[in-house]
Formats: sequence, C-alpha cells, structure tokens
Amino acid sequence: ELFATVLLKGLASAEQDENVAKRASLLRIECRRAAYLFVHRCLEPRHRELWVANAAFTFFAHDARHWEGVLERKAEAERLRKAAGKNDDDTESESEDEDMRPWEDKEPRDIGFSQDAVDFLLHSAGSIHLSLPSGGGGEPGGEGGGGSIGGGGRSVGGSSGGGSSSVAQGKGGVDRRSSPVEWLSEASWRLAERLSDGTVAGFDKFSADLKEAAPRFVDWFTHATPESEKLPLEWRNLDNRPFKKLCAIRVLRPDRFMPALVKMMKALIPDGSSLANADSEMNAFQILEKAFSDAGPTTPVFFSLQDHGADPLAEVRKLAKKHEGSPGFGFSSQSLGPGAEARAETALRAAHKQGHWLLLSHLELVPLWLPRLESLLLAFEKEGSHPNFRIFLSAAFPAPLIDDAPGAVSAVPWALKARSIGLAGSAPPSPGLRATLSRAVCSFSKEQIEEMEPPSRGACFGLAYLHALLVERRTFGALGFSGRAFSASAFLLPGGLGLGASSPSFGGGGGGGGGSFSLESLEATCYAWDAWGARGYAWGAGDLALGAQVLQGYMEEVPDEVPWDDLKAIFGNVVYGGHITDPQDKKVLEAYLDLIFNNGLLEETDLCPFPDKRGAGFTCPNPTKGFENVLAHIDKRLNESPALLGIHPNCELAFKDAQTDSILSSIGAVQRSLDAATKVPVHFAAANPGGGGGQSNKRGAEIALQDLEEVLDGRSFDPTGALLSIEASGVPVGPLHHSLASECGLMASVHGELSTCAQELRKGLNGELPMTAALDQAEAALASGAVPAAWRGLYPTTKSLGAWTWDLEKRLDQLAAWQAKPSELPACIWFAGLLDPRAFLASVLQVSARENVLDLDRLTIAVDVTKKAEAGDIPAAAKEGAYLSGFVLQGARWDLHGGSLQPLGPNRSTSSPMPVLMVRGVVTAPAAAAKGDKEGEGGQKVYDCPVYATPARSSTHLVFHAPLKSLAPPAKWVLAGAALVLD
Repeated sequence: ELFATVLLKGLASAEQDENVAKRASLLRIECRRAAYLFVHRCLEPRHRELWVANAAFTFFAHDARHWEGVLERKAEAERLRKAAGKNDDDTESESEDEDMRPWEDKEPRDIGFSQDAVDFLLHSAGSIHLSLPSGGGGEPGGEGGGGSIGGGGRSVGGSSGGGSSSVAQGKGGVDRRSSPVEWLSEASWRLAERLSDGTVAGFDKFSADLKEAAPRFVDWFTHATPESEKLPLEWRNLDNRPFKKLCAIRVLRPDRFMPALVKMMKALIPDGSSLANADSEMNAFQILEKAFSDAGPTTPVFFSLQDHGADPLAEVRKLAKKHEGSPGFGFSSQSLGPGAEARAETALRAAHKQGHWLLLSHLELVPLWLPRLESLLLAFEKEGSHPNFRIFLSAAFPAPLIDDAPGAVSAVPWALKARSIGLAGSAPPSPGLRATLSRAVCSFSKEQIEEMEPPSRGACFGLAYLHALLVERRTFGALGFSGRAFSASAFLLPGGLGLGASSPSFGGGGGGGGGSFSLESLEATCYAWDAWGARGYAWGAGDLALGAQVLQGYMEEVPDEVPWDDLKAIFGNVVYGGHITDPQDKKVLEAYLDLIFNNGLLEETDLCPFPDKRGAGFTCPNPTKGFENVLAHIDKRLNESPALLGIHPNCELAFKDAQTDSILSSIGAVQRSLDAATKVPVHFAAANPGGGGGQSNKRGAEIALQDLEEVLDGRSFDPTGALLSIEASGVPVGPLHHSLASECGLMASVHGELSTCAQELRKGLNGELPMTAALDQAEAALASGAVPAAWRGLYPTTKSLGAWTWDLEKRLDQLAAWQAKPSELPACIWFAGLLDPRAFLASVLQVSARENVLDLDRLTIAVDVTKKAEAGDIPAAAKEGAYLSGFVLQGARWDLHGGSLQPLGPNRSTSSPMPVLMVRGVVTAPAAAAKGDKEGEGGQKVYDCPVYATPARSSTHLVFHAPLKSLAPPAKWVLAGAALVLD
C-alpha cells in the first residue's frame, strides 16, 4: 500500500511537468523514492526483496523508455536539421541535450532490457500459462505449480499425476516428463524450450546448445555463484547484456535469480547498493531510528504487530532516552481498551500542545475510535502542533488463515495508514543459524554466563541452541513446520488494491476500471510464499527469557545434576511446545530436545543430527570455558548448513526457487494493479505501445477459459446409474464400488459448478451478461495464470492454472473410465485424483473388516511399497486392499531395490515419485513407543510418514500416516521433513 501510494503520487506530479526530460527524470526519482520509503521501514526479508526487485524492474523499464525517447528525438532533430540545410558546425555551440541523465552515462547502454524478456520472466513464475503468447492451451505447469516444494526449479516428481503412465502424455500426445539433459529437471527443460521458441529474441539456439553441449553447461550449473560466471559457448556474451542473462539464470538456476538481480542493480542503478541492501544490515532499533527521522508532529510511527508478545514499548523508550535531554521533553504511553478512549484523547491533546512523545498501544481494541484519532491528527495539522510532538501507534493484527477475510487490519482508516510510517513489528528475520545462535547466547549477560557452574553453562547453551534451531527452521516453510496456513492477505502486497485513476480505494471492489486485482487471485499465484518463510510459530526473545528463568530455577535446586527430563518436559510442553498446534511439529520439537538435552552437552559432542560423516557437524563448546570462548567457538566452528537442522541441503534450493517464483508473480500482479490504477506508464507493457492492459487480460482469460471448456465438454456422472449397472451385472456391490460412486457424485457437483461459472464468464466476456465483481476477479485470475478463488474452494489444491486444468482432466478421465465399466474395479487407483481420499481408505478398511469378520475400529491402514514404478505395471486389482499411485515423497527418496527410505541424492532434487503402494486393513498393533520407534521386519525401523493432500502441509489436509520402512531412526525423517504429498 505504501509503495503504490507514494509511487502514484510521485508519478502523477511528475506527469504534470511539460518538460519531457525533467518528467522522465522525475519518474525515475519517484520510483526510487517509493522503493526506499517502503524498503527501509519493513523488517521482513521476503517483503524487502519483493519490493527491491519491483523497484529494479520499474527503474529498468523507465530507463529503457527514457533512452528510447531520447534517441527518437535526436533522430527527429537530425532529420529537421538536414531538412533545413544546416551543417554540423551550426550545432557545435548548442547546449548538451537536456534529456541526458544527470548521474549516468551520456550514451545509452544496452543491458538487454526488452518487453519479451520481461514477459518471459513474469510468465515463468509457477509455470503459469506459458503457451499464452502463441495462442495455445495451458501447459501442465509441472513442479512450478504442483507437488514440489520449490516450484520451477530442479526438483523431480513435481505435479505429475503419480505413477500412472497416462500422466506422461499431455494434450496432443506430447511427452511432458522427458528432459534430454540428465541433470536438468523437466520443468526447467520446458522453460528452456519456451525461451528458445522465439519468445525472447536472441535465444533461438539456447535449448539446442544446452542439449548438445550439456557437459560444458553442467560446470556452470553446479557453480556456487553461477551469476558471476560466464556461460559456455556464445552465451558468454550475455555478460554484456545482464538482463538477458537473467532469463538464462531463471531457466537453469532459479535459486540464484535474486542474487543476480541484486548484482545487476548495484552495477546499474544509481546508489543501487543502498537500495539493494536496504535494512538487511540494520537491527530493529536502527530501523526505528531511521523511520523516526522521517516522522513529524502529524506523521505517526505505526507498529503493525503480527506476533504474540511483540511489544515496541522497550524500543520506543530506548529511543526516548536518547532525546530526553531536550528542553521540555516528556514521554508517556497509553494502553487502549474499551472505556480508555477519553483518557487517550486527553493525553494526546496535552502531548500536542506541550511537545511530548506519546505511545498509544492496542489500537485493535478500539476500532470505532480510530476515525476519531485520524480527525484529531488532521485538526492538529491545521492548528499547528508543537515541533517536538511525536506520536507512536501500535496494533496487534494476527495474520489470518488461508480461508479468512483480510481481518482486523481493515479496521484502520485508510487516511491514518496513509499518513503513518509503517513498521512491521513481527519476529526479526533469521539472518542465519550462526548469527541467530550468537544473538541467543548474547541474550544472557557475560556476568550471568561467567557465574554459572559448567553444567548450568552447558544447559544454558543447549537452550540457546534449541531456540536458534527452531527460529532458523521456520525459514523452510512447509517443510520446516506444518502448523500455519498461508494467506496472501497477510502480506503487504498491493495486488488487492482496486486503485482508481484519481485516488486509491482499498478492497476487492475498489475503483479503477476492470483491471483491479484481488487478494483471492494473488493467493493462487503467490502460494509459494508459504514455502518461503511465510509459515512458522511466533517464537521470540520472550520464550528464550522464560526458558532461561526455568533453567535457572531448576539448576539452583539441583546444581550437581542437570534434570534433563524435567527440562525437556517444560520446554517441550510449555515454553516452546505451547505455541505448537500440529502433531508433526511436536515430533520435530521432541527430536531436537532428545538431540540436545543430554549429557552430551557437557562432553563436546556433535550436535548435527544423524551426520553423514563423523565430525562433519557442530560440536558443543567446552562448558568450562567462559562467555567469549563460547562466541568464538560459534564463529569458528559453526558452518551454515541445513544439515544442522536435520534437513537435506537440497531443500534449501527449493525455497529459494519458490522465492524466485513468488517475486516474479508478485511483480506481475503489482504492475497490473498500477496499470489499472493510472494512465501513467508504470506498467512494463507500456514500453511496448501494442501491449494493452484490458485487452491482454481478456485475451488471456479467453484462452484459459477455452481450455477449461474443452476439458468439461461432454462429461456427465451418474453414481446411481453406475451402482444399478453393477447390480444388474450380478457382481456384489462392495465398499470400494460405493466409494467410487461417491467420488462420481462429488465430481458431478464440481463439474456442474465449474460449467456454470464457465458459461457465465463466457457470456460476460462476450457482452451478453454484465460483468459482476466475481466475474471480474475470475477474469483477472485466469489472465494471470491463477485459479479463481471460487474454483480453488472446490477441492484442496495449490496448483497454478495450467497444472490445475491438466489435473482436472485426469481426474475426470479416471472416473469416466470406471463409470464406463463400473463392475470392474481399476487395477490401480490414482489416489491423488480422488476428491475424498479419506473416504476411499475407510472403504478399504470396511472390505478387510467384512472379509475377516472384525470390528472396524480395530483396524488400521497398512502400507506395502511395491516394486512397480508405474501404475501401468499393475496387471489387475488387488485381492485384498487396493493399489494406489500418485504419491510424491518430499524431503527423502525411496530406495526401490532396498525397500527403505534414503536421504536425497546428489542430483539437487528435493522430491521423488513413489512406487505404487498397496494399502490394506490390518489389526491395530499394540501401542508403540512414545517416540514412534516401531520395529519392522529384519530389525528395520518404521517411520509413520504423514500423507498430505497438498504441499501446504496443514493438519486439515492430512489424509493418513503411511508406515514406511527405514534403516535410520524415525527421528531422522521427522527432522528431514519427509512427507508424501498428493497435489
């Protein structure tokens, strides 16, 4: 909101200037100013990098437009000069062209910025509707919009429909799963082909060279920082056109896209280093000081608190202490609540007249008083406040869940938000495990550490290390923790703005002519935010302080022996475990507690969980050493690696890929919002006069709608007729038949809803029906390659539009094939294509209960992993239970020959397709050990692997637990985030 507001105001004022050169300069300056204002006030790294990238794209676009105009005017001046018969000597005394940039080269530099390159980058996000430029149908979308964590990167398995051989064929019989380059994923190969089909000028031979010279490309591909290295062959010349090189990096190494963009910004944008670094090297207090320097008597500092226990009072008091020497200085704070409004207004008027500072906290408790607060500030502005008057505001607005409305933040009047300097008062971003651990250790004073006995000192370090692990694990999103759901409305994205041409208005139906974007459409295109740090529990300094108090109390009572079990119980169930809402996350915490809190803390043992190499991790510091030695040990011995968290290093690439997808899709949404809001050429397509906003949206929506209509056409489902047909054939109708008939009934409802929506949207696009707000949102979502919000609610999915359409077709095909011969059960069920997979498992248990004459509540699901990699390898239906396909294993891989879980391989993959599973009902075994250490055949361990409907991994999408054999303890796979996903 802040970025869009400042940018629109600045561009509107710039456009009023008649001088073309000055106007172009003002456009660039305002773009930079808007980015600076937003960036240095936001503590969240994902927000900062989003807006830094947005500012970079905007600057490059306006820079290209500026130089295009300069060269056109020069050419026109040259033509007029020659027409007038002037020679070169007549122009020597003329002043230098006023349009030249005051801070940059006097001649334009071709950095490779072009509309086709921008379109490719923005359309590549989540593999969304890449076929739109050529007018074809949507592509499946692969890993980018499907089952892999990272999306669009190097993961395998992706959103394949599972083990079924039919999944390998897309529309027209094109093989979608083969990549001729062994080390390159199918999604990246598809992007390489798209890049080479004329989408971006100059890349015609890219995929061919990649295929023929794969050994030469692999050296660049495996480099730690490929953006700093030259590509092989003639592609080394892309270093001279860095924006074009971004396209190659996006295809081959999406995890390095953001570092490459930052490097380009620093080299090409004026003062680009400070823009790129922004607040990344500043702590919360330094950012507050920076914001305070921009504040004024009628410009409040607004803390938006999204974490439990966050309180800016201490930081504001610290800032006040630095200014308390000023004449007449005073500081007070008021906590608001019902009935406290009059007292707050009195304090506000007094501070306004006397020049004091005032902090008003808990604004969320008095939403009806906030318009009054805004009117008071407006009156103070007209009256004239004391120059030393400053006001700080804070409100705790919890981040809403995925199905919730934007929430209480909408209660803050727009005028109050617009005049304030916003600070995100959430948990500080994790700067890395080493820095987080050092910060946790430093939360204890040097005197406290020095006075402790060695056992207490060791336990104190264990607490700090546990805190650092949990905070750092949050950055791995769904793979790290499963207990939070994602919502685009929880982020400061202006995609939900309905900005009018004259003034901003917020909400899904605000002004601005039919191109506004809604939060609903952004939730689909930006779902990967969830995999990039949006998820996690609000552990903060308060939890660490509470844990330290508990530790101190216990160690005073029993100084000679550390009560490990008591500490684990309190930390695991109260201090840190009290935040946890998901059982799988509780297992993660318990695994960390078992790893850390034991006598090994006092013996300098390795703290790396299940290291592949002995001594390859991080050892405990010597508990007999002092405070400085502990910090030196951390700085010298701790090497940053996800392996210290128990997570495979490949998974770090996954959320970096997701970061790239999220940034690119969000940039596209923001630019479309700005384009719909004003005639000022902010939108990148303005660099190409032929690219229109509304017509382009309509064309993209029509193409996507045509794809959907082709999938839905001619389909019908009659569950009752299918059951009657089975009875007529003389085959006994069993629970599995009923389950599949129920699936047909559910699919009939989904089909009917989609058909109705498609018909209404088609009529609206043709002008036969008025376009309602819902139809506008559906059109905008389809044009951006996202699934409309109303459609996503029909069944759980996180896929992008192309992958979702392809997935829907496969779901329809599976049920249609069974309905054609309902008496014959499918040899193998594509489990990922069922709308109610839990009901199907219940029918499997019913079959076992009937055949073995057992009570249903005595049975549980047993899973046998077959040697069959594809569903087509299954000749007939199982005699007991059912064969299921469509599972993708994340965080680990399955050894088909050894029949057990194994760590991910060295091929940079983050997931792998599972073989066909055979599920059946068995009598529930006696209660296993509390930690889940079940014994399998041959002494193997058994890991209860959670199976989720979507990669979002919330408890509401948990289908069942699949017992999988393992040679390693189950805790290894708990910490690795190993799980099976269907979508």
